[in-house]
Amino acid sequence: MEDDNVINDDPPRRTHRSRRARDEPPPPNQIGHYGPVWKDCLEEAKAECRAVHALSNPWPKLKIDSDSLADSLTTVVMEWTQHGVRVEPGCWPEKKEAMTQMRLF
Repeated sequence: MEDDNVINDDPPRRTHRSRRARDEPPPPNQIGHYGPVWKDCLEEAKAECRAVHALSNPWPKLKIDSDSLADSLTTVVMEWTQHGVRVEPGCWPEKKEAMTQMRLF
């Protein structure tokens, strides 16, 4: 039988983000850093990279190398540019390396 009159002396737990985390934008190796068009582009590059790896190697390594990711990302960006899709400026090619280090791949 439980005692309903037990007093909990533990202080309430507060969850919070530090001031630095709230005030600074996410770094370029996180998807939240990019605008909606770049997010869509990165998602398509992820699908492209996974398809290439599935077709070329049915037993892939657990981690995909960054060169392969860069190739897929470059392919998608070129295709989007050829089809007239405008991406947010200031990301390509300046942040290409950070994009290939994201965990979404």
